[in-house]
Amino acid sequence: ADGSALVVWHEWNYTFDGPTHIYGQVVQADATLALQGDVPVVSDFGEAEQVAPAVASAASGDIFVGWLDGRYAPLAVHAHKLYSSGQQAWQNDLRIASVTASNASLAMATGEDGLVALAWLRWTDDDWYLDAQLFDANGNQMWTDDVRVNAVGSEPWRSCAVARDAAGNTVV
Repeated sequence: ADGSALVVWHEWNYTFDGPTHIYGQVVQADATLALQGDVPVVSDFGEAEQVAPAVASAASGDIFVGWLDGRYAPLAVHAHKLYSSGQQAWQNDLRIASVTASNASLAMATGEDGLVALAWLRWTDDDWYLDAQLFDANGNQMWTDDVRVNAVGSEPWRSCAVARDAAGNTVV
């Protein structure tokens, strides 16, 4: 480990009066910035809103970023893998959520097995549900469908959290 950290955020594009996008910057162990300027994290830097990033790092040094993205559906869940340098590892962003719905509040975690858990809130049928998905370092989803975690929908949920334990269990 080199002691660096990747910081991600969403930012309104004031220069072009456009939508918000996800940016990143690598802060080195000596508190200096490693990248020249703010670096876009997403591969599709179009007109869709991209907000609410979540980030998790793997033991390999790879970094995974999730966010809510309005390009295909109202705030669909997307993810991307970055190298520790902040450079994009995948050619395209990965759409995670299989259900088209309004989504909110992301959380991410990696495990010792290299798998990445992503949890989010989904607004469907006039109620909030908590969903999760597990994917590998290549973006392959491990569960056929998103897993609905909560038994009963509830209002008003506004946040969630996720962790992966040493045995490979996902805790939401």
